[in-house]
Amino acid sequence: MTNLVPIVRADGDGEKLWFYGGGVHTWLATNTETGGAFLLFDDVMTMGKTTPMHSHPEVDETLYVLEGEILVHVDGREQKLGRGSMAMVPRGVPHAFLVTSESARLLTLETPGSSEAFYRGASEPLTPSLEATAPVDFDRVAAHAFSVIDGYVYGFALQQINIPLQTPEQVAEVGEGILQQLAGAYPHLAEMITEHAMKPGYDDAEEFEFGLDLILAGLEAAKNAPR
Repeated sequence: MTNLVPIVRADGDGEKLWFYGGGVHTWLATNTETGGAFLLFDDVMTMGKTTPMHSHPEVDETLYVLEGEILVHVDGREQKLGRGSMAMVPRGVPHAFLVTSESARLLTLETPGSSEAFYRGASEPLTPSLEATAPVDFDRVAAHAFSVIDGYVYGFALQQINIPLQTPEQVAEVGEGILQQLAGAYPHLAEMITEHAMKPGYDDAEEFEFGLDLILAGLEAAKNAPR
């Protein structure tokens, strides 16, 4: 017996966010709604939008082109994808893409849905101003990635002290204590705690899982780097 409920959304429905990597995300099925099974979102971007080469250690990513055209680079191979085309990138495989048409619209499926915490932390609710100016800030995206890694440290510390956090007041008290002890060594920890952990609805399990993925990816890259 499942506790999940059906999800039915018409075209255009769903929470809309401006992602600082460039693009409007419309959340169609969230990690929470699917019980962690997957994340599904609509991604609208303009010409020139590009993603740096990256990989997802514990997430398989599928891109389906609804409108426009993109140039996809997957594991050393490049290919143009137009409407009706798709690419499935298994976890751990390096990939990137570039929007080559005036605009493009992708359907993005990530399984499991654990990367949602990262996307949300590097986004803001869509407003007419954000949509008009379309700011791209990879420094912010990178900073949040570091804050998620610090989230792993934060989650580990909570496990070690074994304190059950049941109220916002308890979260605030423990957060302040960790800030005093670790903020100097982990410069993004203050952002992670004040901007995320102390906000309503925060799920430290999601941050912990994604932070671990980033650490493992970094270790794998270091192991394979030329010496």
